[in-house]
Amino acid sequence: MPGRDTVPASGLRTPGLSERLPPAATNAVFPTIRWPNDVLINDKKVAGIIAESKGGAVMVGIGINVTTRQDDLPKTATSLKTAGASCDPLQLTGTLYQRFMAWYDIWSREGFGPIRAALRPWIGLFGQPVHIVAGTERCEGTALDVDETGRLIVRLNSGLLRPFEVGEVTVLR
Repeated sequence: MPGRDTVPASGLRTPGLSERLPPAATNAVFPTIRWPNDVLINDKKVAGIIAESKGGAVMVGIGINVTTRQDDLPKTATSLKTAGASCDPLQLTGTLYQRFMAWYDIWSREGFGPIRAALRPWIGLFGQPVHIVAGTERCEGTALDVDETGRLIVRLNSGLLRPFEVGEVTVLR
């Protein structure tokens, strides 16, 4: 496990964002995480998060399609409203902030282990055949797990187990 003064590559990215939608939304949809930083509803992207560390600080950017009409989105995206999980954007922002800070506090005290445990049930890739683009490298295999630092573990088609810290992941159908 990395020191608590560093954030794992996939660390604080999505637990607060995907663990639960607002109470009114939880009855309508079940979000999943597309490692490392996208939240999906019905295989369409509804939210994304990016984290970058610089000078000892971590900057986090979060984008959520809350009320966007389907006609205004790419075919690969959706919004909470389109998915049947309408909510007040201001209330969502407040709830997200509270949950994100709660997860940050847990990470500060306990490290990445509790975040990993919370993320794993929401990751929709496990057991799925995937294609990964990591820089100039392209790989295919089966997504298996997330390790103790947040890296995606993939059994490549060659049989080799490989951790990925970053990459663009596509589920092969």
